[in-house]
Amino acid sequence: MNPSRRNLLTGILGATGFAAVLAAGGYAWLETGYPEPGADGPVFLSAKEWSVLRALIEVLLPGDETFPPGLELGVHRRIDMEAWAADADVRAELRALLQILEHSPLLLGRPTRFSGLVPQLRATLLDDIIDHGPDMTVSAVLILKRLVHFIAYANPEVWLFIGYEGPLVDVVHPDPAQIAYTNIREGRAP
Repeated sequence: MNPSRRNLLTGILGATGFAAVLAAGGYAWLETGYPEPGADGPVFLSAKEWSVLRALIEVLLPGDETFPPGLELGVHRRIDMEAWAADADVRAELRALLQILEHSPLLLGRPTRFSGLVPQLRATLLDDIIDHGPDMTVSAVLILKRLVHFIAYANPEVWLFIGYEGPLVDVVHPDPAQIAYTNIREGRAP
């Protein structure tokens, strides 16, 4: 067969169209399918980031008879509040870390997302990432784990479970960011 200009152009257009369809499908798979958080959703994080964060907390702080679950403690809410109150660089860093975690299964050859796994498989994935993952992904997982645990143990509701009586101060001053964040969530002006 002798290639003509028309066949060549048709082939190029067909290949470009096929690549565009693949790219659109890949983008849709990466960015859609997350439940809307509803009225109790985040102030700063997107629905995707909210789902990833909740999935991580569910694995790291599942709760038992000696320690309350992280979601009941509101660890996800506090992280959203801290991100909302932070500067743009910290916000961008948190968003990047959550994106890396969400799509880390692809790096280990698993065609799924972190938030789409059942908790037991999420825990296994976190261990696999720490043991065998690329350095950037290992760092992302370790930073997020530290953040979740730091926020959890800073919660006064946890102090009785760990035998801590609280800071030795006479007067506790309210956190202005916490007040503004609560006002936003409740529909009042910050």
